[in-house]
Amino acid sequence: MKKYHEHIILVSDQAIPNVIPIADPNIAPKKVTLCVTDAMTEKAALLKKFFETRKIQTEIYSLGDAYDYTNLQEKFFNLAVKRESGKDNIAVNVTGGTKVLTLAAMMSFGDFDCFYVVPEKNHIIMLNPGTVAEIYPIAESLKIEDFLGIYGYNVVEIERNITITQAQSKFFEFLISNYKTYHGYIRIINALASQAAENGVLYAKPSPYPPDLQVVLDKLQACGAVVSHSAEKVLFNKPSGLEFCNGIWFEYYMYLQLARLKNELPLQDLARSVMFKRTSDPNVKNEMDIVFLYKNSLFYIECKTSKLGDPAKAKSIIDKLDSLINQSGTFTIGGLASFLDDLNSSEKKRANDDHIKCFVGESLRNIQLHLTEWITTKNKKTKA
Repeated sequence: MKKYHEHIILVSDQAIPNVIPIADPNIAPKKVTLCVTDAMTEKAALLKKFFETRKIQTEIYSLGDAYDYTNLQEKFFNLAVKRESGKDNIAVNVTGGTKVLTLAAMMSFGDFDCFYVVPEKNHIIMLNPGTVAEIYPIAESLKIEDFLGIYGYNVVEIERNITITQAQSKFFEFLISNYKTYHGYIRIINALASQAAENGVLYAKPSPYPPDLQVVLDKLQACGAVVSHSAEKVLFNKPSGLEFCNGIWFEYYMYLQLARLKNELPLQDLARSVMFKRTSDPNVKNEMDIVFLYKNSLFYIECKTSKLGDPAKAKSIIDKLDSLINQSGTFTIGGLASFLDDLNSSEKKRANDDHIKCFVGESLRNIQLHLTEWITTKNKKTKA
């Protein structure tokens, strides 16, 4: 595919196919014309802002009703006439929009180069009349900031390339391998770390102090999160050690499993502790524990080590994931990783109904297999 001066785009609910070509500097245009129906005005405004932040001149061309075929033909014909003199340097992206919209565009721009974007394969199919369809692999991939920016979010914090020590990795393996024996003691350690944090100190008194708890604390001491422990006091190592014991270790564990999958699954991007705000309302913050991109779909994973037996708590987490998925289109997929398998049956059903994958309890022992199945299947939530 050559580098065209201008792309004409059909704006739809799914912005990803409209944006992917812009990620590749070899084919990114200098100008974009957004063809917008009445129902897509807000989506177009977000795309316009996204393109302009990347220094791409952006024009909005209003189409009216998305299902008024006669009017759409007339609108597209008028635009084609205006662009006729420069058509050799203009390409029409016909991926978005309703079938009526796409048909009207194809009929009007028959003499122009047209193309179709396949997000899952990260390539473009050229639809030039009278020629064999040419497939162009897009050289560059979207990043998390790009994806969220398309849907009106601004990333304010993001953590990539996390260093996980060998001792920490051994702690994860020990805990997961011996899940049945030690999983209950994570609740106690969570409670101790929470108590210390609430009191503004780095220590807490364990009660009780059974031998199996001491084994887990020994492992935490070996990886540097705990300084010492006794029946009188568990001393955490700095605020970072306190946070690690209060559940951050599980986020690191999930991050590590995804990082290890990179050799067989080409993840476009992977990050932890991603905080983002609505550009239209910067006072509202969203934070997600693990975020990654695969084949231009965004995956969220919320990680929990605390007890989720309380239906209200479980509901709030599923509501959060469901809301983010709904706001970011059908190229967004949600997951919930819970170290403790105590989601009640109604919340598990709710998660399943909302296409939110749950990784819980002993299933974590085969987490890479479960992650691979989930990522490659990409069981998306589709809009009704």
